Amino acid sequence: MSMASALTNHWVVSGSSRHDMSNRSDDCFKVLTWNHNVIKGKQFLPREKVALTGWQITRAVPKDPKKWWEIDMKDNVINIKSQDDFDEQLLMARDKFTVVHFFSPSCGACKALHSKVHQFAEMHPGLQFLMVNCNEQTHICKRLHVCVLPLFRFYRGAEGRICSFSCTISTIHKFKDALKKHGVQTESQAAEKGDASPKMDRDDGPIEPSND
Repeated sequence: MSMASALTNHWVVSGSSRHDMSNRSDDCFKVLTWNHNVIKGKQFLPREKVALTGWQITRAVPKDPKKWWEIDMKDNVINIKSQDDFDEQLLMARDKFTVVHFFSPSCGACKALHSKVHQFAEMHPGLQFLMVNCNEQTHICKRLHVCVLPLFRFYRGAEGRICSFSCTISTIHKFKDALKKHGVQTESQAAEKGDASPKMDRDDGPIEPSND
């Protein structure tokens, strides 16, 4: 028997034998209800309503939703899994301009920046973006002396780290200014020239980390 609609949008009714029913002396069919994967309570349905059709009521468990930092991932954005992964990504990037974003799931400022960072990644497909979850990659953060979040660091080939700064959604101009300072053509510059592709120039010196 095909699937049918049920009591709520969290339930489905499917064909089944009566052997799956709970035995109760008051001729009721027991159904457990859930709230976010936690058993919340019980409901009892008259057995005859189920017996007439031979249907079984079950809950359709939704898939785990993506975390906010996993949403809208672009092809040039990589979630770092380990220290070795971090080192390998920088090595494989060679002379490609790499933006490293250090964040924490519990950091409200980091979450507010998320969509903007991925917007930059989409506008600059020639750049590589590495996302470092400081809650999981504590060894990386200790090794690199990450002491403020959200934090951005720019790397480029043999030059290594060329820039380090912190910014929030209200000071996102720091990110744009840093890209421009280190030779990455921003969207405003591209619009003026009629060219949306990022262009790379030589670095003209690092900028000081922000004390925000």
